[in-house]
Amino acid sequence: ALGETLPLAALPDWLAGRPWSGAPHAATARGFEQLGWNVDLARRDEGWIEAARAAPPPVQVRVRLETPG
Repeated sequence: ALGETLPLAALPDWLAGRPWSGAPHAATARGFEQLGWNVDLARRDEGWIEAARAAPPPVQVRVRLETPG
């Protein structure tokens, strides 16, 4: 439904406000990046954790042009 595969194994740790131990991560100013996702913990005290793809997957479009005839 989302059009994106979620890293289900990592979600419990992310919801707890920490990186998942099963993959490397890098700290960011607002949280961390892991598995191609930016996990933003800036509003965690308010009850919010936001995760967004660090780089969206490429989109390919193919169009067949019909020639009049």
